[in-house]
Amino acid sequence: MLSDTHQNQRLARDAVGLVYPVDFLVHLGDYVEDARALSRATGIPCRFVTGNGDVAERGPRELFITACGKRIWAIHGDQFDEGGRIDEGQLLLEAQRVGAQVVLFGHSHVQMWRVAEGIHLLNPGHMMISSEHGTLAVLAISRRDGVHAQLIRVPNRYRFRPPSPP
Repeated sequence: MLSDTHQNQRLARDAVGLVYPVDFLVHLGDYVEDARALSRATGIPCRFVTGNGDVAERGPRELFITACGKRIWAIHGDQFDEGGRIDEGQLLLEAQRVGAQVVLFGHSHVQMWRVAEGIHLLNPGHMMISSEHGTLAVLAISRRDGVHAQLIRVPNRYRFRPPSPP
């Protein structure tokens, strides 16, 4: 899964190449047009939610997926922004309210996976062109093994470097 690609489609394509094959992609908002382009380029189906940076895009703000009996709730995460950080307490309360066992979210650009109150919280991070690396996550769910995630960092060989002053 990817989030906050911010038009860095080349890095996103590199990142997906590292984890291929996958069943499908999930893009958690902010430049979902990158998700469409990535799906066309790779042939991998993609589901997405829109984020606060997708002002010209129409699309769902949340998505529910069921896999191996687990209810997965995908959102961008800006709904839970508290001064530049995700309010995990409110996120957990809402996850409980909607009956989610797994929450996928972005927005903060901070990659993380943890379990709180029995709910898996997973943020794949970002693909910002100004960063030294991009990040993504792979989620695997099976009835036998449960929920597992892998957090991945990808060197950003397309990094934008402003010119040095003369």
